[in-house]
Amino acid sequence: MTLKERLMLAIENVGPSSVNELCVLTGKPRDMVFRAANALHRAGQLHISDWTRSAEVGRFGGVYSLGAGEDKPRPVAKTSTERVHAFRRRQGEQA
Repeated sequence: MTLKERLMLAIENVGPSSVNELCVLTGKPRDMVFRAANALHRAGQLHISDWTRSAEVGRFGGVYSLGAGEDKPRPVAKTSTERVHAFRRRQGEQA
C-alpha cells in the first residue's frame, strides 16, 4: 500500500487530520507525509477543511479532509504589534 493510499485510508477512518496527526497514524516522517498530502490536495483528492497550529506561535497547517471540496481560507497572520501585546499579556498572567 502506498503512502498516499495510507493517508486516504487514515482520513477515511478517523476523519479530518493534520499532517502531524497523519504522521502518528502512518508512522512516516513529516516531510514524506507533507509531500504526499500536498500531492493528493493538488490532485483534488483532499481539501483543507480547517487550519491549526502546532504551537502558540507556530505557522498554520492545513487539516485535510477527503474529497474535492472548497479549501477554507488560511487565517490572517498577526502583526508584530499584536504578537508583542499577546506576549506581554501572557507575561502579566505569569507574574
